[in-house]
Amino acid sequence: MRERVGPQGRVVGVDFNEHMVERARRRIAEAGWTNVEVLHADATAMDLSGFDSAIASYSISATHDVRATVRRIHAALEPGGKLLALDVRLEARGWSAPLVRALSALYRRIAGWTGVQVDHAAREVFASVVHIGAKGQPLTGELPGWPPLVNMVATK
Repeated sequence: MRERVGPQGRVVGVDFNEHMVERARRRIAEAGWTNVEVLHADATAMDLSGFDSAIASYSISATHDVRATVRRIHAALEPGGKLLALDVRLEARGWSAPLVRALSALYRRIAGWTGVQVDHAAREVFASVVHIGAKGQPLTGELPGWPPLVNMVATK
C-alpha cells in the first residue's frame, strides 16, 4: 500500500491495542518507511480527515460501537472516498442459522460484538455500499447466510 500511494502520499494505521501499535511502529522504523504511521486510537472517536480510502480487515465489528466507527471512517474520507471492509456478517437465516447463532454468541463473549452488522451501519451514512463476491465481482440481491462474512466497498 505504501508503494501505491508513493512518497507524496501517506498510509495511516489505527489500532486500539497499544501492543499492536508498538509492534507496527517498530516494523516501520526498521524498514525506514517514511510515508507510514500508526496511531493508537479508539476508532469510535478518532479525528482524522483528508483520506481517499480506508481499509478495515475484520476489525469494525469488534469495536464497541460499530455505528460510531463507521461514522468516523466516513468523516475521515474525502468526497468520493472509499471504504473497503472485510468483516463478519452474522445474520442467522437459512440452513446455517443454528451455526450462525452459535458463532454470534461466541463472538459476543470473546470480542464484545454488539450485534450491529457493518454493512447495515455503512448504508446509514455512505452514498453507496456494494457487496463484493469472492472473485471480486459485485453481488446483487440478498447475501447468502453462509459464509458469515461480508466484503464491501462503501463510497462517500
